[in-house]
Amino acid sequence: MPEAVTLADPAKYFEMLDRASLTHWWGRSIEYVERRWLQHALRKRARRFPYTWLDVGCGTGTRLRLWADWGCWGERVGVEPEIDAVEAAAADPGISVRIGRLPDLPYESERFDLITAFDVLQHVSAERRRDSIWSIAERLRPDGILLMRTNAPGLFRKGVDDPTIVDSARLNRWLTEAGMRVARSSRFNACGGLAEDVTRAIRRKKGAGSVPGPFKSGLPQTWTRRPAGHVLASWCGFVESRICGTGLVNFPIGHSYLVMAIKDGNHDRTSVG
Repeated sequence: MPEAVTLADPAKYFEMLDRASLTHWWGRSIEYVERRWLQHALRKRARRFPYTWLDVGCGTGTRLRLWADWGCWGERVGVEPEIDAVEAAAADPGISVRIGRLPDLPYESERFDLITAFDVLQHVSAERRRDSIWSIAERLRPDGILLMRTNAPGLFRKGVDDPTIVDSARLNRWLTEAGMRVARSSRFNACGGLAEDVTRAIRRKKGAGSVPGPFKSGLPQTWTRRPAGHVLASWCGFVESRICGTGLVNFPIGHSYLVMAIKDGNHDRTSVG
């Protein structure tokens, strides 16, 4: 079972998320894919360095620090609603962080070359998600890049009432409406997601209740409680990340949806009803 960690204890919660990003097989695998996709997109851009980067829901600034040594950033800024995380991120002199949340982002007048939003959209109420996409699009420069990750349904969760699930087809439509072109997209954690879906279905059939998702309440301690399973999952994640990182394969299943979109030009939300 996962270690129960919530925002009732912000320091422990964000420490858990940082640890997941840097050490857990899932965090390391998905970071590899995101890094490969983004580096490929940046190499294709004609605009010269430096690039400005806004990370929405930046937490303690882990990703802003992790990619800091690429040597292409002019300004690295973040938006985060939790004051404890903002204070931790602000301890890095190379990062500027403001308090805010989707869709009401600060930086109304600034435009960025890159905006990232990892596991943020699912925390926005369903009726405000479309506005959140517009809010992000309005802060991108023409030819700017959006890299977003959010929750996706598993094989046996379609139709299940889960407010954290974001329909990928609807998300892609919102991106298009906001003047962005989807360049790459894929599900991720296909093997782990399939295993969890099967386990969930078996438990439901037996009347044993549901199985908590790996990042819904905390970081699973599989490397200490079930090390063999952790090693197997790590290898599956490693292989999947190398395949997905090429951008040539779109996995049809997986509990995360990763999408990269390019803003084609200036776009006004008033042009779309």
